[in-house]
Amino acid sequence: MYYGMVNSGSTRDELEWQEYYILYENNSFKKSRLQEGVLYEATGTFKYLNSEGNEYLELTYPADSGIISNCSEEPVERLLVKSDDYMIGNSWLACDGPGLEYKRVLAE
Repeated sequence: MYYGMVNSGSTRDELEWQEYYILYENNSFKKSRLQEGVLYEATGTFKYLNSEGNEYLELTYPADSGIISNCSEEPVERLLVKSDDYMIGNSWLACDGPGLEYKRVLAE
């Protein structure tokens, strides 16, 4: 997690919460966030988009949820795909929130 206006960040063990996405072959997903001992989950569908030379993973939720990382009321998140193993959730940066980095881990 990093912060746009301040040259600082936090690593996995220092974060206020831990979260992850599971992407399924049928283009559905589940997002899970563990915060203060409580597990929050939300589901939806995803697709990949190309815009201005960048690839994005767009996650669409059927309803609003407190774990959606964006600055609008629209139940959509966009993650910048940097490589096959690395994505950046920078939707919150537009409203002075944190940027989140995600590393791909293959399910066993």
